[in-house]
Amino acid sequence: MAVSVLSRTFDTGECGAWIDGNGSFDPESASEAGLELNRLLWINCRGNAEHALKATDLLLHGGGFGVIVFDVGDVAENVLRRLSMASWFRLRLAAEQTGTALITLTPSPQTRSCAAVCIELKRTRSIWRGRLLRGIASLLETRKHANRRKASFESVL
Repeated sequence: MAVSVLSRTFDTGECGAWIDGNGSFDPESASEAGLELNRLLWINCRGNAEHALKATDLLLHGGGFGVIVFDVGDVAENVLRRLSMASWFRLRLAAEQTGTALITLTPSPQTRSCAAVCIELKRTRSIWRGRLLRGIASLLETRKHANRRKASFESVL
């Protein structure tokens, strides 16, 4: 989903950044999905959540990006819980001031009241053709607002 948002942002002439907290970003797969890598700044923080947070903060304050993806989805939750609420609020304020869309990928909700919206994405089934994985069926649900909305979709390669 984040790759799709970045691709759409690139279509409008903007640049983006992917702050990779644990080295899980696969540029080859992203390129095959249509992402223009020459418009993307990729920072691999090799499992250091503090470095990922600092890099995201610096890029947000610097401006010049349409979208920044703060990907700590593969970082252990106990490490993420050590990030202070003040850090999350600082990121939100910087995003608001620069007009940058900040997408935070976490294994569970971490941003609490700092987020404009929280979206939970769950895999409902894998789509196979023979022995090859061809796609994933997912359920997307907003978590932030009292009026929760759900949507199902399939992503097929």
